[in-house]
Amino acid sequence: MIRSPLRAKGIEYFLYLALVLAGGALLLWLVLDYFSLIEAVVRNAPW
Repeated sequence: MIRSPLRAKGIEYFLYLALVLAGGALLLWLVLDYFSLIEAVVRNAPW
């Protein structure tokens, strides 16, 4: 386990949770943006 300079476990847990939630939100946004891009390409395709 990595030894952290922060001794307050509650703060460590909160920071970890915030990081995980931010990463998940960013990943979800990228996936939705990618599907939106595919939809726009298919809609404007010449076929």
